[in-house]
Amino acid sequence: MSEGTDRLITMLTAFDARVQAAKGGNWSRPAPCDGWTARDVVDHVANNVLNVTAGLSGSAPQPVGADEDIVGAWDRAFSAAKTVLPT
Repeated sequence: MSEGTDRLITMLTAFDARVQAAKGGNWSRPAPCDGWTARDVVDHVANNVLNVTAGLSGSAPQPVGADEDIVGAWDRAFSAAKTVLPT
């Protein structure tokens, strides 16, 4: 595995730990990004991961739905990354 892939997997794993540790009511709390919520941050990261993994696998991206459970959406994105990234 390349150093870049190792770093990416390390970052995604650390982000996953934070998503999994968040309590359900915290998704509407403000994020460090002005005007964003915690859900907005996870939505943004998940959609970026889904876009990259779709490109790597040659498939169409399946973006996070507006009403989709955000933890489930992140789980879907993280799973897609683990599927297409060499380990």
